[in-house]
Amino acid sequence: MRAGNSALKLRKALESAFRPLSCDCTLSADGTLTIKLYEPCSGRVDLLVTAVRGDILASSFALSTLIEELSFEIAACRRSFLSDR
Repeated sequence: MRAGNSALKLRKALESAFRPLSCDCTLSADGTLTIKLYEPCSGRVDLLVTAVRGDILASSFALSTLIEELSFEIAACRRSFLSDR
């Protein structure tokens, strides 16, 4: 994924995959991405991931693998939160 397009394409793919959550993707000077998935009305952050290498997201398989991993992380965080109550 080219640096100029990586954050925008990734944001669109993640927002589609994690609807109704919103997504912010920020490209750092070193070429890594920060991904924030959050509830748009409240602003509650469901997941914040830093230092994602944008250069490895060149294929649809890599993107789907990332989405699968992020889904797992969100589910794990929610389970952990609910078990702490």
